[in-house]
Amino acid sequence: MKSLIFNHLLPKIYRLYLSINLKAKPLRLEPSAKCLCIAPHADDESIGMGGTIYKFADNFQVVCATNGVKGAKKFDPEEAAKVRRDEFTAAMEIANVKNIKFLDIHDKHVIEAYETFEKLDISDVDYIFIPNILDQHMDHKAVAININRLLKNKKHKQNIKICMYEVWSTLPVPNAFVDISDVIAQKRAMINAHKSQVELKAYTEKAIGLNSYRGLHFDIGYVEAFIAIDCKMLENLCKII
Repeated sequence: MKSLIFNHLLPKIYRLYLSINLKAKPLRLEPSAKCLCIAPHADDESIGMGGTIYKFADNFQVVCATNGVKGAKKFDPEEAAKVRRDEFTAAMEIANVKNIKFLDIHDKHVIEAYETFEKLDISDVDYIFIPNILDQHMDHKAVAININRLLKNKKHKQNIKICMYEVWSTLPVPNAFVDISDVIAQKRAMINAHKSQVELKAYTEKAIGLNSYRGLHFDIGYVEAFIAIDCKMLENLCKII
């Protein structure tokens, strides 16, 4: 049944994506641009867009949605939460990001936590960065759904942009990118700061490999790719998934 639903929905999602401008352009963030990055789990921000965060650290507030109690299996839940929080903080210190926030939602319960998302102030935000809505993790999809609800219910700038980044699933048609060639060592250090996670999987090697592959199209060493959309497009995507 799940495969039938997915096969039915996927063409609709791709048609929506194809309605945007397919010519990928550099994502240029002005010094005054206020950016909010939502990381469903501690490490998603570094894996998906660590280079961009590092390059534009002063622009960003980075929010970790979950408490990580299920993400460090060799620790008991309370200790796991502390480990994940400390690792996130260490990664943000490497990036020189001063503005961080923890929502402390239990892993795999993000979809049920809209009231927690309502505490976020998006009134003066220019860009919201979230994982790919097609990402193969329930919490990642849930972030998109909750942000969509937030945009419908809370005051925000009319021209606010939503930028989706890559973690578990690649973006089908990126239309924006950031050259991170000059900060690739810093991105590597940010991912490696999540020690409990890189012990489990080769996140650093694989993420950097994707950034290298993304750079091929532009003859650039390393690139982080995004889909930049408006609120209406996010709403339409959320109606499908």
